[in-house]
Amino acid sequence: PQDRTKFRTIFCDKAEPVLTAANYMDHGEYENELRQVLGSIREAHDVGSKGEVIVLGSDGALIIGHSIRKFDKLVLAYANTASLAQFQAFLFTRTLKTVKDLNKLKDTCNLSHQDPRSVERARELQDTLSKEMGFLNQALEAVVDGVRGLV
Repeated sequence: PQDRTKFRTIFCDKAEPVLTAANYMDHGEYENELRQVLGSIREAHDVGSKGEVIVLGSDGALIIGHSIRKFDKLVLAYANTASLAQFQAFLFTRTLKTVKDLNKLKDTCNLSHQDPRSVERARELQDTLSKEMGFLNQALEAVVDGVRGLV
């Protein structure tokens, strides 16, 4: 779905003005700006003497400093892991909704002797759930593939 959160990793050689990690966590103007792109800022670290900083948010990471580029593989592994965690959370929420819908289907089927219209509603819900279960199966396979790709 298009509304699913995406994890962003932004690399830049330098930032103006040059700030320390603490300045990105001050609940001020810079943190508010970054929050729009990275989500809630979780942590920031100074990693060099020339203004190199890593800022980690719930929806992304900002990597500032040319010398950090030698760690691209490590940063991308983190980004892959973080995006997989986001997707798993999305999948878990969707699975809980499906469980509720399965219970609703069971309840609707149990009403069939009292309300003949419930049979048609049950068929429609069953059709919807069948498609949803197919999606969940594909999504779970994507998670397994993603985890295998990390190792």
